[in-house]
Amino acid sequence: MADNPAFTAQRMTVEDVAARAVRRNVEKLGPSASVDRFLSGYGNVRTKAAYTERLVAYLSWLKSEKGVAMSPDELILDNLRCISTSDPTDVLTKRRKHRQESLFW
Repeated sequence: MADNPAFTAQRMTVEDVAARAVRRNVEKLGPSASVDRFLSGYGNVRTKAAYTERLVAYLSWLKSEKGVAMSPDELILDNLRCISTSDPTDVLTKRRKHRQESLFW
């Protein structure tokens, strides 16, 4: 048994598993300054793993159900443009087509 690598290999800790999940999820999201900044606010790797998993699920749902295939950075820029560059009474710009569809479903 001592020669079996399964018995001599170091066991993975919960933090190791979570760190692997974070790397996998960040890879799925692609390069994103906004995701990096968001995750930098959390020290616990298990919290980062949970949040990145939910973010991947949300973006997948957004793409499959609503037809919105934007990256996290593009979503934030779109939101900022809609809020800051439109008139206060310009509701159609603030609620673009992909947002309007979600209101009526």
